Amino acid sequence: MTSELCLRNGSILSGTCYINGDLHINGDKIAAITRTGEFDSKKYIDCTDLIVMPGFVDPHVHFQLDVGKYTSLDDFSSGSEAAISGGVTTFIDFTQPVNRYSEVVKSINDRKKAAKNSRVDYSFHLTLAGDPDFTPEKIVDLAIREGLTSIKVFTAYGDSDRRIDDGYLNRLIELSGKAGVVVLVHAENDEIIKHNMKTAKSYMPQELPNIRNTKSEMLDAIKIATITAKSKGQCYMVHVSSGETVEFLSEHFEKILNKYLFLETCPQYFSLNKEYLSGEDGFLYTCCPPLRSELERKKLLRGLRSENVGTIGTDHCPFKIEEKRENMDDIRKIPFGIGSIGFTYSLFRTLVSESPVDVVNKLSKTPAVLMGLYPEKGSLLPGTDADVVIVDPEKEWTVTKTIFGKSEYSPFEGMHLKGKIEFTISRGEVVFDGKKVAAKEGSGKFIKRDKIFWR
Repeated sequence: MTSELCLRNGSILSGTCYINGDLHINGDKIAAITRTGEFDSKKYIDCTDLIVMPGFVDPHVHFQLDVGKYTSLDDFSSGSEAAISGGVTTFIDFTQPVNRYSEVVKSINDRKKAAKNSRVDYSFHLTLAGDPDFTPEKIVDLAIREGLTSIKVFTAYGDSDRRIDDGYLNRLIELSGKAGVVVLVHAENDEIIKHNMKTAKSYMPQELPNIRNTKSEMLDAIKIATITAKSKGQCYMVHVSSGETVEFLSEHFEKILNKYLFLETCPQYFSLNKEYLSGEDGFLYTCCPPLRSELERKKLLRGLRSENVGTIGTDHCPFKIEEKRENMDDIRKIPFGIGSIGFTYSLFRTLVSESPVDVVNKLSKTPAVLMGLYPEKGSLLPGTDADVVIVDPEKEWTVTKTIFGKSEYSPFEGMHLKGKIEFTISRGEVVFDGKKVAAKEGSGKFIKRDKIFWR
């Protein structure tokens, strides 16, 4: 056999064991994994001292997010460019929240249209607003027909009509495991936040962790875990920000964690703490949920290392510096979100675990399995999509101003990290060589997902 592209003499890691050898690609598929030099190829990439992994799957991004007065900076072209630089070959964004059945399909088609210039493959989570005029049964059926078999709901944001009521949430989770969908939940207690907002000393950025406090996250996380435990549903809790939340759930819901309930966190929560909000540029670090205390950050790291946190999504959602600055004295008006995509591997390698197996599980395989993308995504099995990332685990570097995408700053700027993306390959094409993103606009494809069953 002569392949079109050979990743030669690398440490190939698709699951829990290494294979030292060659990975061959034909067209957009993985052709074979062989001993070094066993087959010829038309083109080679020398992977000596490098690790070859499945392309990363980011299950949580917000490209071109319309929040009313503002729209997040990265569209699907620039956002996917930044993703590629960080080894991400598939991402999942969100439809706009809707609560009228007549608007659901339009919201899906609008996002598909916006995403047509994506440079890598993508899908969407179907997102609900509060007080929907359709039953849980009806929206689950539609989600399955449309191939968006993950449904996002909020337990907060009642002031913007996004909060779902507990009865609806309960029924949706009950249906999930039987019907083959996953329920994503943004968990914060709306009543606690509203009360804290009324009694706040100020609305400066440093007050954000007090207003949207850990108790608000933990209380609704417990509620969601209880519903999931009783119904044996399929629930995925997004952007868990506090290690205390993880600690409590792991102690009291051990039987359902990583079985019926999975926890996601984000790079900003295990890399940064709330002290960043107190500086002169604290407004640049405003996100929701907010950054937590250093103790909670350390507990979150323990949760990641002990596998109580299953995946990492970036929640990438940058806004212009000026848009944040003009609201710096009032967090009620400031657009929440930071640019975080492109750095996950290096942050994880430096702060969480040196194990490439842990990297593959958290960044590739587990999100692909949970979101119905595996094995086409998240594996290196012959016959599957040739989505590959090649990393140098020993290369050290310092984060400077963001190069890829449209983010005007990086929240991780100045951090000295270990581990660097050397190449990203999407559907057999080398789209990043460590310096330049070569993927063409529109080369990414929408992925229609089948029913998802975790067990």
